Amino acid sequence: MLEIMAREPKKLLTLTYLREILKNIQYRNILFYSLSVFYFYRNVFVFHQKKQDKTFLFFLAIVIVFTFQIVLTAKHFAFRYLIPSMMLTTYVIYESGATYHLYYYKLFSARRIKILSYTTLAIILGFGLASLIRHNIKYKFYRESRMDAYHFIEENLHGKPILIIPNYFGSSTLAYSLYLSAVWTGEYRNLYFERLNQLYPDTYFYLPFTEKYQKWNYDISLPDIFTKYKDFYVYGALDATDAKEEDFNQKIRNRINYYNSFGQTVIGIKRIYQSAYDVVYKLSIDQDKLHHLYHYEEIKCDMENLSKDSTCFETNTKYKFNYNNNRSNSTSFSGKYSQFLDQGHPWGSGITLDNVKSGNYYEITLWKKSSDKNCFIVATIENSNDFYIACNYVNQVKNEWEQLKLTFEADKKIENKQVHIYIWYNGKDHAFIDDFQIAIGTLPATNGIPAF
Repeated sequence: MLEIMAREPKKLLTLTYLREILKNIQYRNILFYSLSVFYFYRNVFVFHQKKQDKTFLFFLAIVIVFTFQIVLTAKHFAFRYLIPSMMLTTYVIYESGATYHLYYYKLFSARRIKILSYTTLAIILGFGLASLIRHNIKYKFYRESRMDAYHFIEENLHGKPILIIPNYFGSSTLAYSLYLSAVWTGEYRNLYFERLNQLYPDTYFYLPFTEKYQKWNYDISLPDIFTKYKDFYVYGALDATDAKEEDFNQKIRNRINYYNSFGQTVIGIKRIYQSAYDVVYKLSIDQDKLHHLYHYEEIKCDMENLSKDSTCFETNTKYKFNYNNNRSNSTSFSGKYSQFLDQGHPWGSGITLDNVKSGNYYEITLWKKSSDKNCFIVATIENSNDFYIACNYVNQVKNEWEQLKLTFEADKKIENKQVHIYIWYNGKDHAFIDDFQIAIGTLPATNGIPAF
């Protein structure tokens, strides 16, 4: 995911994006807008009363401040963080101008100006105090639930394989706290993630705000996780989504029971803990049944055989991988040939898969030999904003060769679309690629993948 973030262009402040920001503003911001409308009305009133004054400049200052805050929000900050500063800044600018004009032009008496100013300030302070009390009461119960769940997880699940479903700001798990901390370390995040992956090799995340499964900084699929363990645990922060508690629990059960909807029990699910804000499930996975649930088709490209017109690599199936005129006999993982990539030739072999069905499982592997970690397996569709994964996860190592692995599960977003799978090298040195394979697991007829 982190590599993907690097390729995305920065968002521009277009009208569409501005509307998207305003649409996401929550109910707690209504007071700010109410006061803004009130300030606007008072300024317009003064402006119409004395057309020669400079009240309009104060109104313009308010608009500039508000616009500046929106730009900051669009570029980086969460809008709610800026509400107090926006309210107080607007209040100070307005009162500085409006009080002067109201008094100078004798429109309001000094007493009425004081009453109006103090009333407005009291509303702001009262709202802040009420919000503070409400959040402290909520925090008391929130903290108790989180701490109780934390102790349960540390005492009973420490070191065991677990899928963590957090809300954005946290969960009852130490692992997610470390994950979120590493995300904010900028250019050093991958170094932290590599170490965390070593410390917590059996910890996975499902991030509701991105709808992705991750093994620290690597994208992964749920079937790939399930095939590794007989006993597995799922932790969910019940405030991870807007769904009510029982709705959230039901979504988890539906997603797991999806594998039990084909006439046999593949995964047993049992709730072993629940508090006000946290829930833990234990899964018992029958590996034989899970494996036989899928019908697999394997596509293998060993870089050895070219098509008759020398434009493609032949495979063991009807599919062909594009050639790109960069085959090498300098070294190989198996056979005689491999594919050579460098700065001048960054694109390796690839294939386009048609007729993608929701529920299909894709496992892509290749062997690469290079001095850096800048070789990726890429899976995408024509509109990469809807689906794009670039993964350089090392699954195993043999001699000087590393096996890269990418897995994903097709959902409704890419159903019936073409998926392009290819190799990309963006380093400054070079890489050799060999034994590019794709395994496609197909389930019996299904109505699609239910999401968490």
